[in-house]
Amino acid sequence: MASNGDDGGKPDDDNAQTVRGSSGGVPFVEVNLPPGYRGSGAEDAGATMINPMLAGLAMADGGTLGGGRGSTLPPMRRYRDGRLTTATGAPPTPGVLTDSFLELPYASTDVLMRVGPYDVIGQIGQGGMGVVYKAYSIRLGRMCALKAMKPGEDVSAIEIVRFQNEAMLAARLSHPNIVPVFDAGEAGDIFYFVMEYVEGSSFSDLIERGDDESLAVGLRALAKVADALQLAHDHGIVHRDVKPDNILLTAEGEPRITDFGIASSSTDLAEVKHHGIVGTPYYMPPEQANNEPGAMGPLSDVYSLGATMYHLLTGRVPFEGRNVMSVLLAVTRSEPESPTALAASRLKRRLSPDLETICLKAMEKEAGCRYPSARAFADDLRAHLEDRPISARPIGASERFQKLLRRNRAVFAGAVILLSVLMLMTVAFGTVLVFNIHQTSESLRDLDRGAALNQAFTLERAIRVNMLQGRADLARQLVSKLREDPNLNKLLVVRTDQTIAYTDLSTKRAVEKRLGDDKVFDWIKATHPELVPSVEEVRSKAFRNIMDNEHPDELGFDYDLTLWLKLLKEKEPVTVQTEVNGEPVLMVLKPIENSEKCQVCHGEVGEGVYGDDNAIRAVLVVYRSQREVESRIRENQLATAGVGLGTTGLFVALLLLFARLFGIGFRPRQFGLK
Repeated sequence: MASNGDDGGKPDDDNAQTVRGSSGGVPFVEVNLPPGYRGSGAEDAGATMINPMLAGLAMADGGTLGGGRGSTLPPMRRYRDGRLTTATGAPPTPGVLTDSFLELPYASTDVLMRVGPYDVIGQIGQGGMGVVYKAYSIRLGRMCALKAMKPGEDVSAIEIVRFQNEAMLAARLSHPNIVPVFDAGEAGDIFYFVMEYVEGSSFSDLIERGDDESLAVGLRALAKVADALQLAHDHGIVHRDVKPDNILLTAEGEPRITDFGIASSSTDLAEVKHHGIVGTPYYMPPEQANNEPGAMGPLSDVYSLGATMYHLLTGRVPFEGRNVMSVLLAVTRSEPESPTALAASRLKRRLSPDLETICLKAMEKEAGCRYPSARAFADDLRAHLEDRPISARPIGASERFQKLLRRNRAVFAGAVILLSVLMLMTVAFGTVLVFNIHQTSESLRDLDRGAALNQAFTLERAIRVNMLQGRADLARQLVSKLREDPNLNKLLVVRTDQTIAYTDLSTKRAVEKRLGDDKVFDWIKATHPELVPSVEEVRSKAFRNIMDNEHPDELGFDYDLTLWLKLLKEKEPVTVQTEVNGEPVLMVLKPIENSEKCQVCHGEVGEGVYGDDNAIRAVLVVYRSQREVESRIRENQLATAGVGLGTTGLFVALLLLFARLFGIGFRPRQFGLK
């Protein structure tokens, strides 16, 4: 909107308005209206504050304007090209005096159309459903701005009411930085209201200049706009569309805010009404972008002030996007880039830390974290301009991290996905490694366990063969020699009562007594003639070769009695992982059964000295060192751990590379204090 910086709808009481008369087209007299003159109806100087719905009041041609004071305003208006018209825009009535008139500052050919008592002489701008024209009030004799809306098929009754409410809301406010509305009405199917015509430029033009002088002017202007909005908020009015295009600047740099309560239906990003969302996406707060009417209020305007300030500081809107929805999503989910960094890169401008603090404080996602009022925002701006401390303070570590997440939401989402994939791969790889370690360790132990069992079985068979051949002495010698084997930690033959065999002669004495009985020998010859040679071998050689050496200091076998009885009953070999003198060993317990042939010498079941049922002669106990096996297991674990650490290092390197490639900023923003 352009403006001539006129008096905002108030008549000039200090300077009389000139009225010209003519005779034959030649001016002949100047008539000065009295300085104290005040007309009636729409011409009243109080029209800036009248009910906008009273627009359209018109007096008859030649009517009295003096309000009973006897003053008469010439009924005619003359364009520069000489054409005459009436105050209502109707052609002159035949017989009416036409020798006095008011001079209009434009030709009749400049008039685009007549809207009520206004000549439209040019278009200033166009919004979603309203067009702003430069117009001239032929009643008041002044330039003005006329905003008109022509209802169509795509314009709802609610939008018409919003359009009319804009005039009524602005008419309720009287502030030097708010464009006043002084008339409104309806002409045919056109709804309109009339505002002061502001000669100058818009805040957007100031932003485009991008120099330091425009920055200082813009900051002072925003402080005044915030004051004006505070007045509106005090009257219960929320603008909802604060943006650079709605802030006009006079030739002297004074800001005037306009377009209160706008309801736009444009699909353009400049003004949008999308599924009930009203406003400008680039500058609207998150609660407005989310279409939460209950959450919108004065602090919504504070956010829009901050977004406008962001544009002023950086030369760019806070959020950009390919379409309306992408911008709205950015408004609700993302954090704006640092104004300081953006201004430095785009405009080569160094910003004070205070300016970034003020701007981002106003643009907090949560309304409760913003400035508590537009006045507080204005106070901090003025404090900065006057080199005083500001009230806003830097954000905390947790808030900074939340902003970091919002600022890099898409990147973090990708990072989380990549991190999850890498973690899954790492966990899977680690699981495989752990499983392999376990499997390898168990395989090595199983191999060693199998070797120990084979060794025990082999030794048990050797003892049994020697015994069956009647050479118990050789069996005893075999056990003694195997005890010296370095591969075996220990070798024991344990009787069923858990005493150690081959350490005393109790078994020899019992067998020798049995075989020395002639009746037993006769029984053997009768029932087991095939064993007679072996029995004779025992009697003639084995008894003689078994030395009378005893070891009474040898302790018994210490093993859980319950498990021992279970072993004797089940007759199956058992392996136990244990320690001997701090060294890991595998203990193999292999029962030696008292077979039928063995019972010939040792006695039948129930007769012998080997337990209640005489079924087990003894238990072969082999202690096998696990040192070598455990050493292999440790080597395997170390190798696997090395692979795991290498994988972890690779994972961290990939994560850092990802962060570097995608530009994730891990350093916090610094908000300075004075």
